[in-house]
Amino acid sequence: MQVEINSYAQLKLPSFHQNACFYTRRSLEQCTSERVARFKASLFKGNHILILAAGLGIDDWAFSSTFKQVVAVDPDEELNAIAGYNNILMKRGNIERITLTAEAFIAHNTRRFDLIYIDPDRRNEGQRQILLSQHQPDVIALVPELKKISEKLLVKCSPMYDHEMGAKELGNITDVYIISYKGEVKEMLLCC
Repeated sequence: MQVEINSYAQLKLPSFHQNACFYTRRSLEQCTSERVARFKASLFKGNHILILAAGLGIDDWAFSSTFKQVVAVDPDEELNAIAGYNNILMKRGNIERITLTAEAFIAHNTRRFDLIYIDPDRRNEGQRQILLSQHQPDVIALVPELKKISEKLLVKCSPMYDHEMGAKELGNITDVYIISYKGEVKEMLLCC
């Protein structure tokens, strides 16, 4: 299976490919491209960042260059093992991967973070979901608890999501980032 997806990985994740990192077909399809992740990380810096719904860990890797400590939470144990293995290959020792749901982590967390980045799964039963409350985890339900542990929240949304709806759902949006690469919108980020 790795051989089949190798050429796609070489284009999307050149540094990871060069270091013989591992990925599954689904994780590669859903992850942020290396170039977009680097750009996104260049917008923020600090001491501690929490990444919820961390996936394959490309954003973890990018943010580990601009934050001293990255705490990345994802409920998929296999994906966390893959990301941990890749972090070793990529020589990133400041990333802590935790196998929990976002809700479980938040319920027991005592730390504060300079930034919380959440990249919720927008697929529910094979269909793409647009509303933040339909994502996994439910971003809207988490916001009150997230505000207790960080003053800044960055939410990755579908490029089709209406940022005005985001202002109603999230409240207090300070910045909207639309990231495109080679003429294609890749991500919309809402900062509040």
